[in-house]
Amino acid sequence: MSGATFQYEDIGGTVHAPSSKSYSQRMILLSAASDYPITLLGISFCDDELAALEMARQCGSNVIIDHDKVIIEPDFQCPAAVNVGESATLYRISLGFLAAMGCKTEFNGSPGLARRPLKPLISALTEAGVNFHQKDDGFYIMDAKLRKGVEILMDQEISSQFVSSIIFYNALLGSELPLVIGSKRVSQSYIEITLDVLDKFGYRVKQEEGSFNLLGRHPSGKEFIVEGDYSSALFPAVLGSLCSENGIRITGLEAGSKQADRMALETLAGASTGVSMESRGDKIEIKSTLSDFESVEIDASLVPDSCPPLSVVGIFSENGVRMLNYERLRTKESDRVSAIREMVTGFGGVLVEEGGFFSVTKGTPRFPLEYHGKDHRMLMSSITAGLAVHGQTRFYNLEVLKKSYPGYLDDLRSLGVTLIPV
Repeated sequence: MSGATFQYEDIGGTVHAPSSKSYSQRMILLSAASDYPITLLGISFCDDELAALEMARQCGSNVIIDHDKVIIEPDFQCPAAVNVGESATLYRISLGFLAAMGCKTEFNGSPGLARRPLKPLISALTEAGVNFHQKDDGFYIMDAKLRKGVEILMDQEISSQFVSSIIFYNALLGSELPLVIGSKRVSQSYIEITLDVLDKFGYRVKQEEGSFNLLGRHPSGKEFIVEGDYSSALFPAVLGSLCSENGIRITGLEAGSKQADRMALETLAGASTGVSMESRGDKIEIKSTLSDFESVEIDASLVPDSCPPLSVVGIFSENGVRMLNYERLRTKESDRVSAIREMVTGFGGVLVEEGGFFSVTKGTPRFPLEYHGKDHRMLMSSITAGLAVHGQTRFYNLEVLKKSYPGYLDDLRSLGVTLIPV
């Protein structure tokens, strides 16, 4: 299905949050370099996860898929070439991963990904003896035969993925020399996810102010559950707060999660009369029903993936939503500042940029005749807005939803939404 309109009479039910690809992609890479088979449970098989699994195969692993269970039987061999698809996380972290393994590898992927920032990571790995040649398409051929352990300096202000890549490099290389970072941090939670995954796989990395040091190895597990994704859970949570008198229940989220997007859900719950987060042992359950909202304020630099769905709240809220420190949104899968503006104005809201923040507030509800999705999170957000206004917008390019939330359309159907192909 490439296009559809979305209609409903009553919305309600239960959905299970899809897997966190921030966790799964890191786990898949480390499984491919493990000394024994690894079982991963709960994977949703979004496009980014499929790209990571294909990379594991290209690194010599036998990958066995049984429903949501994946068994990776490693036999590491340096791949001559890999395709990272559209995944910036996979591209950046696999550079450090394959460099540590001493590989000569050609990287390929989506043309848009080749244009995203990478120079600081390339420079850092070059200082460690890794050779790079940039191809005409913008991707690199990397030769890490002469890689070595050195003290690496990395300013993490541009991307936490650069830091995660070097942490992977030092851990797999066994380098005890430090990674030294700048004082200003971006998306610290993603670095904590990297450290958490490495610890699960037996790599002990100590983080001190301004540096990371590998302290050695310890016994690791052989079976892991991939936790649910908080940023994806925001979509049904926002939908429930705008459209559901019966309520939407969202399961599969870890209570102690290191995902920063948990903060975005907590912010929504705190500002809403109908959204709650309840502990169920080591799990969190979200309940979302038709709501009124107080003013919502969020630091976009900490939770860039949560900004599109939270912007939808602003379209229908008298008190509005304010996004602070939003410049990072310009370098995601799309220029999300421009994309959010297009969505907000298309559905009748008002967006105002003022210095270091932008605000979204209620205007006169309406809907565009067509919306062509290029960015998966923007498309899901726009579908939510379309349902909230009971519009007749024709949404196209629904295939992009598979990048992060492959079961999104099925979840909408299970909640009572009717998809009418166009």
